[in-house]
Amino acid sequence: MFLSIKPLALLSIALLFSTSSLASTLRCQLDKGYELPEGIEFAEHCSKTDMDYDDILWLVTKQQDANVSDKTYGFVNNQGKVVIPLKFDYAEGFVNGLSSVSLDYSWGLIDIEGRMIIPNQYEYVSGLSDGLIRASVFDGNSRYGYLNLQNEIVIPFEYSYAEDFYNGYAIVSNNGKTGVIDKDNNIVVPMMPYKYIMHIYSDEPETKDWQFRVATYDPPRVAILNNKGERVFPIYQIIGFFKEGVVDVKKDGKWGFVNSDNHTKIDFIYDEVFQFYDGKAWVLKEGKQGFINLKGEIITPIIYDHISFTNIVTGSEFISARKDDTYYLIDRQGDEIKTDYDKIDSFITGLAPVMKANPNSPTGEYYGVLNDSGELVIPLKYPSLSVEYGGQYHGLIKAVTDDEQHYILDRNGAIIADKTAEYERLKNY
Repeated sequence: MFLSIKPLALLSIALLFSTSSLASTLRCQLDKGYELPEGIEFAEHCSKTDMDYDDILWLVTKQQDANVSDKTYGFVNNQGKVVIPLKFDYAEGFVNGLSSVSLDYSWGLIDIEGRMIIPNQYEYVSGLSDGLIRASVFDGNSRYGYLNLQNEIVIPFEYSYAEDFYNGYAIVSNNGKTGVIDKDNNIVVPMMPYKYIMHIYSDEPETKDWQFRVATYDPPRVAILNNKGERVFPIYQIIGFFKEGVVDVKKDGKWGFVNSDNHTKIDFIYDEVFQFYDGKAWVLKEGKQGFINLKGEIITPIIYDHISFTNIVTGSEFISARKDDTYYLIDRQGDEIKTDYDKIDSFITGLAPVMKANPNSPTGEYYGVLNDSGELVIPLKYPSLSVEYGGQYHGLIKAVTDDEQHYILDRNGAIIADKTAEYERLKNY
């Protein structure tokens, strides 16, 4: 199997949030020479505490009985010592020095000493964001509001849904309508039945007034608003993300690129595009894919049936591409190298699974892994294999052998964990 890729529109959003921290994201690990206590393992979603703190606490879990879903959660330090007992029904990683935890099926917040900062009396509590804590209560329906660190209600529990505050504003919903409030609970963007509202995360000086992206259902249109709810950019069918001086927009069924003043920089001739990274943008035209530069010049011919365009975002030396039934590696200069693989996946973490059909495999195919220099670092010998993105095994490989042994491999293919027994428990549950 390969790492699944989200649809283009969702992937654009996901990459904006993930790529800035991709290189620095660490899997859960202890200092060299230390191990977790017996029976304790890293939680699948364990994460690092805020880097402002000297100590790094890792989220761990312990299975309570044969029921694989009956687990408790706590935290260990870099030496594997339990510093916050495994007593929680569920927990999330520390953010800004606080962790959301569930105890007796009610949520609260703890600090890195394990002290309950917000008591476990809520349906859900998020972490501290922009100085406020999003929480919900349940009285037949979920209602959302905001707390301060003293557990005082700052904004009443009056919304059917709410998101965390960012840059002084939060997106909230009620009765099928969505809008934006400030920290005084003033309505900034009026509540309407929008398809969606999104914060705009941009440090580009040309778009400093771009605060919210709002989309309507009928007609399907997108607008950009400032922090007063005023439109600051023309309405298009779709507006993408401002990168490298231009934004991708859709008009009359075609995509092109304009600058922040809405001057056309690249004509509306494409069926689909992706925002610019490193001076390149992926484009789709008449069913074929390629790359253009900021002048609109074609730098990778628009002849491929598929290009893993996310590779340019993550800084890989190669991009994988398919033309008819042949897979290629394309380097940063746009030169292609023909391969004999039957499939090449994306180089999202600097590694790409590759596959060749083989009648000797139980699945009819064997997988291996390329590094981002195009070298085969794990041979084609596994009937099932995936490169992990996020979580405990970020950047590592899950692999299954011919005899159904389940292993975690390092980036050179060495076995670092045997997960066969755990897999068998899950399979029989």
